[in-house]
Amino acid sequence: MIRGLFTSASSMMARRTEQEVVTNNLANLNTVGYKRDRIAFHNILDAATMVNNYPNFLGIEYIETDYSGGQFKQTDNPLDFALEGDGFFVAEYGNRQFYTRNGHFKLSDEGALLTENGFQVMGQDGPIILPENDIVVNKDGTIQSDDAIVGKMLVVDFADPRTLDKAGYNLFSKPAEVQDPQIIDTTIKQGALEESNVNPLEEMVNLIMISRDYNENQKSIQTQDSTLQKAVNDLGRI
Repeated sequence: MIRGLFTSASSMMARRTEQEVVTNNLANLNTVGYKRDRIAFHNILDAATMVNNYPNFLGIEYIETDYSGGQFKQTDNPLDFALEGDGFFVAEYGNRQFYTRNGHFKLSDEGALLTENGFQVMGQDGPIILPENDIVVNKDGTIQSDDAIVGKMLVVDFADPRTLDKAGYNLFSKPAEVQDPQIIDTTIKQGALEESNVNPLEEMVNLIMISRDYNENQKSIQTQDSTLQKAVNDLGRI
């Protein structure tokens, strides 16, 4: 009986975590370059093993980010960029570097190219500073102004992007133990943005399944609690 209570409670806690992940995905449905998260569960069916070996067991093996590409949206804004392939733009704040798929950039008063939250966008030769004239960014990332090359956008990738941490502001950070990224050649589209890879229909179906499973486990706990209470009361009268 206690094992049954533990199993149902663990499932409810796992589903609550899954619900938080799914609702966060839906909240970022319209966030440029957002990558959805998903949960993988342990395949452990023996409740006794769970109780004995995993006292804090929730059934969740890991939460990982899905880096599959999103659809492209044409904006015709010369400061909007999309990566047509793997990789990340590099943004710097203080002495730290961050990585993003969000290419919706802006200019500072000094002509520095910045992310939406004001982080410095990096080029292969350092921070990107743009002239007052119109710019054209070629597919290989070279930045031209009046037929002169003024820089090249920095695009990097990791051996396994799943090792990155989400750092907020639609940015990723590199844990200290992860190897430094490598510069890669990825096609850059100027005047376009990559939309999030969240499928709203899939996430809504997930929410329905989570809710149903949560309710079923809740009913199971109530039934087991009622049965346990009756057994204790009956045994007490014997």
